[in-house]
Amino acid sequence: MRSRFTQRLAQARPLARVFASPLLGFLLVVVLAKAIEWTGQIPTRRGSGIEDVILRHQRAAASAASNANLLFVGDSTCLMNLDLSAVPATESGLQPLNLGMLSMLPLPAFAELVAEFAQRNPGRLAYVVLLISPGMVEQEPVALSPAGSSSAPPRTGFLELTGLRRLRDLVQRCLPVVLPGRYGRFYGFDLGLDQFMHRHHGSAIDPGELSRVSRRPHPIEIKGSFREECAAFRAKLPRHCRFFVGLAPVPREESGGDFPLRHEQLTSELATLLGAEQALPLPASYPALLFASSTHLKAQARAAYTSQVWKAVLKAMQDSGSGTGSEQK
Repeated sequence: MRSRFTQRLAQARPLARVFASPLLGFLLVVVLAKAIEWTGQIPTRRGSGIEDVILRHQRAAASAASNANLLFVGDSTCLMNLDLSAVPATESGLQPLNLGMLSMLPLPAFAELVAEFAQRNPGRLAYVVLLISPGMVEQEPVALSPAGSSSAPPRTGFLELTGLRRLRDLVQRCLPVVLPGRYGRFYGFDLGLDQFMHRHHGSAIDPGELSRVSRRPHPIEIKGSFREECAAFRAKLPRHCRFFVGLAPVPREESGGDFPLRHEQLTSELATLLGAEQALPLPASYPALLFASSTHLKAQARAAYTSQVWKAVLKAMQDSGSGTGSEQK
């Protein structure tokens, strides 16, 4: 009996050796990951979505030392429609920086970036331009967590119980993350988008293609909740800054013949609500074939639009008596 047991035990030893080494290695890696977490040396968790990358980059840009004296802030139309790397900044003495964010954010969040920039760079900031899409004035903002994503309840599945999720998260925090969809095909990894925004003074490109054009069912009206946000935005904006506001264009086939007038009226209403010095007279629409989405221009249309925005900003400075040149430096 004993010899049979000994024989079976001897037969099992090679099999045990096969599984023992990988199991021991796995346990060591899990323990190491836990030890790194305990010591606080684990890298900050990075979101894998396009929104997370944008939020992370713009918040870092707002809190960094900078030579910029002109900030563009607003929703994703500000982020995607401007190409500030092409503006003739040296001729005017202006140094622009794009801190455009996301349409889902409330309006005061844009002013918080400006306030943070002004605090980090005292005496530097002279001008602020708010640029948003017409549709933002009638939508409800979405609250985000400080990390930029909505929070989720803790999980207790197999990955959590075995420590595999902890190991996966550790790897993801140390390695670049592939962006989803069309952004992944254009930028590749999250670091690719981050580096692009850095090279283009905070601007990005929507690499999409507008596939369907639909007529707006009703005229755009400013919601009461957005009016309240306007007051909160102005309260957070540094008092010493000269402030202008403008509205982004929409696809011409979506807007209707009377939209240019409504676009001008909305811009004027916004300037009054926000206490802006000037309402920028910007184009109300472009042909749909120049749009990557219902709100974002294609890369080839950004240069012409940026030129129009830049000229409108310079004219607003002159009309308001602020001028341009060395006094902004």
